Amino acid sequence: MKVDLLLENCRLVTFEGEILEACIAVEQGKIAALSKLGERFQADRRLNVEGKLVLPGVIDCHVHFRDPGKTFKEDFATGSAAAAVGGVTTVFDMPNTNPPTTSLPALKAKMGAAREKSLVDYAFWGGLSEDNLEEAERLAEGGVIGFKVSASRRELEEEAGVFTVPRRTETILALMEAAGRLPLGFHCEDYGFRVFLKGKFEGKGLDALQVYHRLIPGEAEASAAGRVLAAASLTGHPIHLVHVSSRATLGVVHWWRSLGVKVTVETCPHYLLLTREHVEKLGGEAKINPPLKGKEDLEALWEALNRGEVDVVASDHSPHTPEEKADFAQAPPGFCGVETLLPLLLTQALEGRLPLRRLVEVLCWKPAEAFGLWRVKGSLQPGFDADLVVVDTGREWTIRREKLHSKSKVTPWDGWKVKGFPVLTMVRGETVAENGEPVGKPGWGRMVKPWRSR
Repeated sequence: MKVDLLLENCRLVTFEGEILEACIAVEQGKIAALSKLGERFQADRRLNVEGKLVLPGVIDCHVHFRDPGKTFKEDFATGSAAAAVGGVTTVFDMPNTNPPTTSLPALKAKMGAAREKSLVDYAFWGGLSEDNLEEAERLAEGGVIGFKVSASRRELEEEAGVFTVPRRTETILALMEAAGRLPLGFHCEDYGFRVFLKGKFEGKGLDALQVYHRLIPGEAEASAAGRVLAAASLTGHPIHLVHVSSRATLGVVHWWRSLGVKVTVETCPHYLLLTREHVEKLGGEAKINPPLKGKEDLEALWEALNRGEVDVVASDHSPHTPEEKADFAQAPPGFCGVETLLPLLLTQALEGRLPLRRLVEVLCWKPAEAFGLWRVKGSLQPGFDADLVVVDTGREWTIRREKLHSKSKVTPWDGWKVKGFPVLTMVRGETVAENGEPVGKPGWGRMVKPWRSR
């Protein structure tokens, strides 16, 4: 059999969680075959990975690359370079750019920026609120991966927060109707908690950090999630809950799932590895929404992750400048994460806290399945895109902010020791990062669309 590329001496993770030694044959950007017999192939190029672990390329379904509009923080060139170095081969970019991705012209503008710059493949969330329901069908036809729900202009004027769940249930139902078959992504926060608690704590002598921890408790997240899933129970619409942080929300999800509601749960490395004590130590650098919680919530997330009740781990890569993060009270929430997503989770797997099978499931298989990319992305099977990352599991190293490839170097992970180094990343059979540096051609990445819109 004649192929373009043969990766020899690979160690792969099977669906059963076993390690399989095999060769991977690549032809025209697709995986052509898996075989233990490398000699059966004639290849234009052969690459011996010397028994290293080969994983499907990671799908990070929650990034903010700030392009267009705030490219002084990040753009598709630097964001995709960071992704490639970290073993991420597909990113889903969020709609809160300038202009926001709430119309077909805005989507096309973002597509143009990514087409010119991106090293890795990409998809786009559309933004949806009661202000642009008429745009939903056009955005779907344009190929958005799903819709991230935002507040309406009226709610923004009332300081209801950008991505909180709409106050009125009839609005949630209207959004589900407009979205068609595409999933709706919700940042769950019941803003009434913030309004009440702000009044309760004002004038009590608390500093900005103390107020921050108290204004958005886990109950606010769980309350909003319950409203969304109750509506989904009526409509049958698929729901994706982004960056879930609290044990209370996990309990709500467990209940509604038992009644048949279709919901995927996303969490992030910072909710699995950091607590509010890290915010007290790092200040604005570790400020994120929803806020980091206590150890009880962290442990509950780990238990849910290992039980299969957390479907996806994403980075919520949200770069800001150091100057913006200097004053805790005024600091916007978020920090870099796309480059460190795989190393942080892989460390936990290599230390026995997370089975390797679950690692691949939450970073690769489940994102592809949940968003209509299965049979194209997310797995090392014949017919799938040849997106893969070769990992040296024996290499221990330290994350250093100055070595990150994002424009922003704001990260709570500076100084963290990790195990497993992505030594090679391929997108559709082409090398885009090698030995910790991007080597791909800007513009190699292409847009991927869900099967619902293909």
